[in-house]
Parts: sequence; structure tokens; C-alpha cells
Amino acid sequence: MAIKTAPFNRYHTIEVARAIADAGREDVALYTGNDDNIIIDLLTVFRFRDSSGRDVELEIVGGLLGHRVF
Repeated sequence: MAIKTAPFNRYHTIEVARAIADAGREDVALYTGNDDNIIIDLLTVFRFRDSSGRDVELEIVGGLLGHRVF
């Protein structure tokens, strides 16, 4: 299972990562589609404390850029 984020807003990307951590899901891959921040997204380690007090680290595992076919 995977989630692609592409809100073009770093705070929204962080909210998605926090939601995965809060849900306790370790089986969800996180991808970025943020064309303007793709390198930063791929280098960022998101660190959160989940609802049970456990420290969780998440990383974006890849990038999926949006392409148009005309």
C-alpha cells in the first residue's frame, strides 16, 4: 500500500506523514509528487511521537511526478 502526496505545500505533506505515524501503520510507502520540492522530500526524515508515545520515523521512498499526455 502506498500514498502519493502532491499538495505543493510542505505543511500538507507533513500532515500526511503525521497521519500515517498516528495510525501506527508501518506498511504504507510514502511517495512524493511535489515537483518543486522533490529532492527535499526524498532527503527528509519525518520524526513524530505517535498516540501511544512511541517515536516513529518515516521517509519518502520515491517520487512520482505528474505527467500529461495530450
